[in-house]
Amino acid sequence: MTEQQIQTNIIKLVKKQYNGYVVNGNYSTAGIPDLICCIDGKFIGIEVKKPGEQPRELQYHHIDLIVKSGGYAFYTTSVDDCKLKLDSLFNKQIEI
Repeated sequence: MTEQQIQTNIIKLVKKQYNGYVVNGNYSTAGIPDLICCIDGKFIGIEVKKPGEQPRELQYHHIDLIVKSGGYAFYTTSVDDCKLKLDSLFNKQIEI
């Protein structure tokens, strides 16, 4: 699955299962997470990578800046991983 396909499926997940606001696109500042979301009043940045890949140093830096500012940010390599992280953030029951 391509990074773009993962992003598209995460957007659907955020909108449908979390009733969240989400935008993606090209930003004028390098390193900003691929997806910017607001769920239940929480600011969330999601950096999306293909399985086996990790964020670049600048992307980690922006994730850290968001967290230090009181928001939430992480990177993910799949829709399932993203769902686990969001469920954990919102203390939802994780079905196995």
